[in-house]
This record gives sequence, structure tokens and C-alpha cells, in this order.
Amino acid sequence: MELITASLHATTTNTKTPMHFVLVHGLGHGAWCWYKVIPLLQRAGHTVTALDLASNGISKVPAHSVTSIADYVRPLTQLLESLTPNDPKVNMPPFIINQ
Repeated sequence: MELITASLHATTTNTKTPMHFVLVHGLGHGAWCWYKVIPLLQRAGHTVTALDLASNGISKVPAHSVTSIADYVRPLTQLLESLTPNDPKVNMPPFIINQ
């Protein structure tokens, strides 16, 4: 966590333009695992989205219905498709992927 915090500090202090961070958890986790990182980014003025992949965290998708990687990452795909391309904060949002 200290390494992530140091990296976020460097990223957020060297950037004057607010960014949209999309936080993706690792296997067997959920959006909850970012509870310490989210407030750091928000205090720096950034938009933060932490989501649960299918059948993880508080997702209501039953595990037996996730039969492919496409099924598993569908929440992420839907989020990316919903982002407004004309929004100056959205070029390609920075991702922080946890393992």
C-alpha cells in the first residue's frame, strides 16, 4: 500500500488536470479493496470509479453464469463504453489494477 500511495502522490501532485481513475480489483476481491486509495484520489480532485467484476464483491451475478473472460469483465466493458468521449478528463482513463 505504501508503494501505491507514493505513486498516487507523485501522479496527483504533478498533474493539474483532474483525471478519472478506474480501479479494478484482483481475483477474489472487490471494489472494497480500494477503500484507502479512493479518498486519496478524491482529495486530490480526481474522479474515481471502483467497480466489482462479475461475481465478485457485491456483484449479484452468480458465479456459475460467468463462463468466459468477457462475462467476467463485462462491468468494466460497460463502464468504458459509457464514458463520454468528449469529456476532457477521458482520453483513456488511468487504471490501477490490483492482483
